[in-house]
Amino acid sequence: MSFKRGCFHAANVTYDYKQYSDLIFINTYMDFRGCIQLWMYKHLSEYYRANAKLVIPKITYQNESINQNQESSMNLVHLSSVVKINDISVGNLFYDGAWQKPIKGMYWKHNDSLWANATDTDIKKCYQSAWKGYKTWSIMSIETRIQMLSRFMSILKFTGKFILAAIVERWIKFPYFYGNIQGHIENEMIEILYIRKPFLGVIILREENENILFFRLMQSLITGNSVIVMFDANFCNPSSYYDMFSRCGIPPGVINLLSHENISSLEAKLCLEDYTTYANRYFLKGTSIQTYITPFLRLTIPKRILIPLQ
Repeated sequence: MSFKRGCFHAANVTYDYKQYSDLIFINTYMDFRGCIQLWMYKHLSEYYRANAKLVIPKITYQNESINQNQESSMNLVHLSSVVKINDISVGNLFYDGAWQKPIKGMYWKHNDSLWANATDTDIKKCYQSAWKGYKTWSIMSIETRIQMLSRFMSILKFTGKFILAAIVERWIKFPYFYGNIQGHIENEMIEILYIRKPFLGVIILREENENILFFRLMQSLITGNSVIVMFDANFCNPSSYYDMFSRCGIPPGVINLLSHENISSLEAKLCLEDYTTYANRYFLKGTSIQTYITPFLRLTIPKRILIPLQ
């Protein structure tokens, strides 16, 4: 095999590798058996690299009008000002694999409960947690990820959450009918294999319906991405499940949780647009087979492995 002017040559076969942004060249034959998932290199798409550079500055940027609205909201309280704390349920943020109090100690009231009101610093810490979780989660084999999600499914069944358990079960079976490795032999000289790897790295979720939230959560996790779920009084609050995730062995940072009295402020900084537009880019509605396959393709990118045959 030789390289010349943006091409590589194997015998009488020539490929222009400049047209491929994600290629691996292997100069000896390798025998792949079963459902082995290869993570040969970590290489994020140019799309995600560009967006990842935008997220943290967007979080760090202080929007004075939002901060002033937060300060003047009658629904916000500082935890130290709550006298009968034992009579009130308090919900915190979840990142780095643990429950975290909001940096400024601010909470919003809803149904006799207090929920953490995430500040820019909280959001940034949570996103950094999700990014670290992604780097750990994405290099695990899909079999390992499925084992952990299977434990979560068992806990859901034990606690009587049978519909959610069924959603998880459908997704942990999905990789077996959509192969992780596909390929073909070209010109009897080159074997070309295709695998899929995570696309975005960190997926943002926010849903009104718990079943839809879990469906999209499983989609994101199966593809090797980490997740930040955000909620306010109008959207599904999955906080009761987060200790279950930890008990299943899911690494810290893979599944994170943010809450805010005004969720639009979270959307603007994490999605860089309104959530509906963001979600429609990656997910489909309904129960058809395309609801599984299309988001799977959108949440992953192909990697080509070129193997000269000997």
